[in-house]
Amino acid sequence: MSVARGARFVESVRSQPGLVGAFLIDAIGTGMFIPFSLLFFLATTSLPLTRIGLGLSIAALVRIPVTMAAGPLSDRFGPRTAIVGSQVLQAAGFAGYLFVHGFWYLVAAAVLVQVGNSIFWVAYAPLIFTVAADGEREHWFALGTALRTAGWAVGGVIAGATVAVGGRDGYIGVAAANGASFLLAAFLTARLRPGTATPRRGTGAGAGAGGNGQALLRDRAFLGFVAVNIGITFLALAVPTALPVFLVDLLRLPAWSPGAALALNATLVAVSSPAVMSAIAGRRRRNVLMASQACLIVALAVFLLVHLLAAGAAVTLVLIAIVPLAVCEVMQGAVVPAVVTESATPLTVGLYTSAYQLTFSLADIICPAVVTVELHAGAAALWLPLSAIALVDLAAVGLLARRMPALARRVGQAPAEVEGSPGSASPARRPLEADGT
Repeated sequence: MSVARGARFVESVRSQPGLVGAFLIDAIGTGMFIPFSLLFFLATTSLPLTRIGLGLSIAALVRIPVTMAAGPLSDRFGPRTAIVGSQVLQAAGFAGYLFVHGFWYLVAAAVLVQVGNSIFWVAYAPLIFTVAADGEREHWFALGTALRTAGWAVGGVIAGATVAVGGRDGYIGVAAANGASFLLAAFLTARLRPGTATPRRGTGAGAGAGGNGQALLRDRAFLGFVAVNIGITFLALAVPTALPVFLVDLLRLPAWSPGAALALNATLVAVSSPAVMSAIAGRRRRNVLMASQACLIVALAVFLLVHLLAAGAAVTLVLIAIVPLAVCEVMQGAVVPAVVTESATPLTVGLYTSAYQLTFSLADIICPAVVTVELHAGAAALWLPLSAIALVDLAAVGLLARRMPALARRVGQAPAEVEGSPGSASPARRPLEADGT
């Protein structure tokens, strides 16, 4: 990113303090509750752990249908309205958590939270798109990733101190604070200024298909990208899920090592975004995503080899491997949402994002079972298959770029005007309000 363009991006961020504040507050609140969610219900209800887990799992089943329905709703009412509604729903769910006294009360409150969370993530990328100027989208998405990571870390620290001091009352305070954070984030989002950016207005068969799914089903290249993203998302969930168990149970490393590794990863993602974005500016998105998978393979190879080392050297090498892991996360968080939103037309941005977000729900379902089986089989059975998935993703991205203009563009480049293909630009441009098209 050039100095002039960097200055314009900083000015764009300064012009949207409500958006930045809303995302940061939302992330801090979420970071306060998520690590202590099971402990919260154990401390505030009489439900056993197994019933709590079952109730939360039942509630999570709504994510798949809600994710698919949220896209057309976001297209119809606008991403700003969708996100405000999602945050209000989550606030209501957390208010319900304060009054859970039985299994189905838990399920009902958790359903509100899951529905709101699903709507939020479907509308997140389209909302960023409406406020981001051409050439700044990857930087906005990278900023969102950094804010989210930093907010989760800060929220976790605040919640840990609150619970340590307040006990049961501390848990209640954490849940109440998270609910209040959603209301504050909704207020800031509702005040968001209209954007001036517009998704590309394609002129092909899918350009006028609206929210009926025809445009998505015709766009086979994008569906291929969604399939690739199942692998990308699965890896993004599998590595942090498997790493703590791998370090403690398989390598017999100190109990503090997983926390140190995950904290370092969060810190690096938050602080390295400007440097990483500067390094990838002007490079083709295809190459950036391929490089992200190469970084991941390097980290996985290190994890595979550390069992050959003594404990001290193994911990050191694991922490070093966190560096390419964090770089991978920054690059993916910046590029993938930009490709998704620029592959759509103005009437199908939410629909395309729904398909993309569905990969997270599928990965959530697949990841626990696969990772636990692989961990049981040993280090090679864990890291080699994950490396193979990353390698397949790397190759597939290179092939798909031939058919996806949005994937072939350069980071920070305005979409080229290519007629007749999904994600192509049209000479006609019009403002796109943040609360509707």
